[in-house]
Amino acid sequence: MKAAPEPPNLDNRVESFFVDENANFFRPLVGRYREVVVSCLRELYSRLYSWDADYNVHLNREDVLTIFQGAISRTAILESDPDMDASDETDDNLSVQDRAAKVLRRLMECGWITDYMDSVTMRKSYQLSPTGRRFCAPFVRDFEELLPQTKNTRTTLSLLNNFYNSVLTDKPNPQDLLFAVHSSSKVVIDLNSLIEELDEKKRYLIKVVNKDLEEAKQAGDDIMGYVRNRLVPELRTRIKTDSIERYKSEILGIIDRLHALPNDKKALIERALRNETYRERLPGNPASILLWALDTIDTCLNKACELKVPELRHQADSFMRRMQLLIDHLTTISYGEHEHESIFKVVSELKTMAEEDFNSVLDGSLNDLGHVRMGLINPSKVRLPIQREKQVIDDTVTEPVEETAEQKRQRYILNALERLFAVNTTRIRESAIKELANGRKLQASDVLIGDVDSLLFVLNGPVVGSIANEKNDFMVHPVGQTYENPYLIADDYEIEYVGPELKEFEARHD
Repeated sequence: MKAAPEPPNLDNRVESFFVDENANFFRPLVGRYREVVVSCLRELYSRLYSWDADYNVHLNREDVLTIFQGAISRTAILESDPDMDASDETDDNLSVQDRAAKVLRRLMECGWITDYMDSVTMRKSYQLSPTGRRFCAPFVRDFEELLPQTKNTRTTLSLLNNFYNSVLTDKPNPQDLLFAVHSSSKVVIDLNSLIEELDEKKRYLIKVVNKDLEEAKQAGDDIMGYVRNRLVPELRTRIKTDSIERYKSEILGIIDRLHALPNDKKALIERALRNETYRERLPGNPASILLWALDTIDTCLNKACELKVPELRHQADSFMRRMQLLIDHLTTISYGEHEHESIFKVVSELKTMAEEDFNSVLDGSLNDLGHVRMGLINPSKVRLPIQREKQVIDDTVTEPVEETAEQKRQRYILNALERLFAVNTTRIRESAIKELANGRKLQASDVLIGDVDSLLFVLNGPVVGSIANEKNDFMVHPVGQTYENPYLIADDYEIEYVGPELKEFEARHD
């Protein structure tokens, strides 16, 4: 008799998105007119929430349609798309006014825009829904995005300082610690955003190198403006003002002091945190909110310093190399455009010539190339190049560093482990011969792992069937099954001996 299925754990359920008014939320962004829809949403978002928006005015239907009509008239329609809706075909014959009304109706049906009754004018007004506003934000390049987003490291340090001082007064402020966790997570997000932005600009540089003069010049101006107005201020702030490596030791020092607090103070902090938030809502349902918060900040800072900062430096270096290629490309094109005797000018003039003149120029060039100038070298004028004096750098260590007994022990253990687990073809081949003592075929799942050699043989057995084995006396066949033992879970394979001594090998084991 089967047991009744357990009820689902409601505490771990995932909130659904595509329900109710969000069931077809992204449908307006599909089809030939998706760029038109994005343009309308961008204009409406700027009108409602930008830094120069007029918050005293509530938009009625005529206002929204006027905004949409301006966006539609300035936006090009995409080419035919095999995945477009059939309804898009009928939109081609609509006027701008009718198309704006249809876009508004579709956005309201799909949950992007909502209407409400204005209590002042007693007329229906329109605004973006909360979900629509969150998804519209990436479409708009806000004024804030032009500024360096580098305040999160300093914010984390300041909030942790405030929290630690409040703990010393026995009045812990849990909001400071929770906001510090939020700011520390933003540190990695900011670095990721800049890395992705540099990668996008680098791909753009690769595309424009093969374009013509005007497009390459425009791309060069855009990139120069990006470097001057965005990249340089961003990197300068990250390196000097808001360097993660600069504040890391201070932040970790406060975390260590919080870990070292007496248990009664930690209990007081934990009670304050649990009154502020639900522990079950946190990732992993941690036993202690305080320890979770401190470990999260520590992990975020270490990831930023050890992984993201080196990746950002590498991405910036790659971007600068690509930018140098674009500068060389622009220099070459500009030289060909302005220099009178450049090869570009010659080619452009040859293109405009008649066929007879063109052939005569080429024939004359061939005759010119046929002349060879010969002469004798005067030995008295031959001079050896002056050798540059090499600068000698003293790289000796003035104070020898002696290893401690613990360092010597660790170095010995490390060397012994490297020798013990060293893998080479000869060692694996000898292990294969040893394991094949009872026959000429053997599956990896049949090998009994009792020492390091047998373990390394199971892990690296297919090496004996590769081209690295000059004797070609083994073949490896995949079995198509997976096996498991206390040491590993891997795909099974079979090793077969096919060497020239096969008959002797079989006779010896019959």
